Amino acid sequence: IIQFVPNITDGISKLISGKLTVFWELTEADLLTIREGKDVRYTGAPYGSGENEVIIFNLADPFVDAPSDPATFPHPILADLRVRQAIELAIDKQTLAQVQLSGSVRPGTSLLPVGPFACALPASEFSISKANELLDQAGWKTGPDGIRTKGSLRLSLKIATTSGDAVRLQVERALMEMLQEIGVELVIENIPADDLFGSWESNAIRKHGQFDLLLYTTGPGTDPASYIFNNFHSSRIPSVDNGGVGSNYARYRNADVDTWIEAATQSTDASQRKTLYCQITAQIQRDLPRLLLYERQSLSGYHTSLQNF
Repeated sequence: IIQFVPNITDGISKLISGKLTVFWELTEADLLTIREGKDVRYTGAPYGSGENEVIIFNLADPFVDAPSDPATFPHPILADLRVRQAIELAIDKQTLAQVQLSGSVRPGTSLLPVGPFACALPASEFSISKANELLDQAGWKTGPDGIRTKGSLRLSLKIATTSGDAVRLQVERALMEMLQEIGVELVIENIPADDLFGSWESNAIRKHGQFDLLLYTTGPGTDPASYIFNNFHSSRIPSVDNGGVGSNYARYRNADVDTWIEAATQSTDASQRKTLYCQITAQIQRDLPRLLLYERQSLSGYHTSLQNF
């Protein structure tokens, strides 16, 4: 029997009471409730599309509307690779996965974590001391309140995700505490999904580059051609010139990556394409236009009366 429920809370309640045997589409936030329930368990597997929860860094000035080249209008803080590297070094992804997300996810390491074009990359390092060294080298000095400054500029960044999402708010608060350890102030300013994921015509902040950091889930699918092209080719930076087309919201530009993407798109040789995609993935990881937090899973709850699920 298939039963439709009005919301996740109702579905979990019915699962725990035995009125449902299986309930799909759980989120990481639901697992604590499932664990506390009697005779219920959960199971999970990585999404087949290789979805990662990511932080998008805006490399361009957020006060300039949709610049096509961040070199012309650089972000006053995030244009410096050392700052982006320091942020990643200061994030304890393992603790985030184990403590904040109940061990239900694994830290993100690659843009292409699964599938025929999967590219394995080493996990990023967690080191507060190295993060501080990078910020020192970049000229950021610790102020009396613990937040770094550089001249008149304060090392303060705003992060946005979809409002009303309990898991992401929990993650943001954990990130805020972690980054404070290296003198970075993270300010949470979440917004409705329509304002975040809306169109160019609706002036959505993602399309127009009016943000510092964004937090959401994205993945390449089975064949990464469209995903890699739309997210990382310089022609896919949404701008007035291209009518807001593309998903390169970091406004990332790398001529070599453009060339490799074009070659992979045109090739019909699967082995050559995989080599190129792994080359692209490794270079993007070095350039760090986005930060991989953790791999998402497809989670389901079930009653223990169901065997071999």
